[in-house]
Amino acid sequence: MTYSLREISRTLGLSIGRVEQWRSRDYIKPNPSGWTADDAVRLLVLHDLHEIGFNGSEISFAIDNLRGCNEFDGQYLVISGSPFMQEGPATFKLATHARVVDRDEVGALAADCGLVTIVNLGDVAARARKALTQ
Repeated sequence: MTYSLREISRTLGLSIGRVEQWRSRDYIKPNPSGWTADDAVRLLVLHDLHEIGFNGSEISFAIDNLRGCNEFDGQYLVISGSPFMQEGPATFKLATHARVVDRDEVGALAADCGLVTIVNLGDVAARARKALTQ
């Protein structure tokens, strides 16, 4: 089943303008025939990363790892980075590495990172399914 831009935006509680912006920046590339349930998951991941403060280039870097991914249950998007110094206080470059992994790999990957953000793709997929069936 596919959805129009208006349908997918309204259903997920996202503004049409924001979704259009993400599409125009190639953060997400819907099927020419319409938006799919997998696109809904990607849109929610984009939204969540934006809400916690990831900037556009970090979001783009992280979301590239979801292209072609269509099985989200039991999968995690692990985004890692490390502190870097510049004039003034130390800041963090968040998205230096990103991978979709299963539950067994999360701990080892997170242990090797200075800073890590973990997105439970199964939970995001459940939110998308719930929104799409209401």
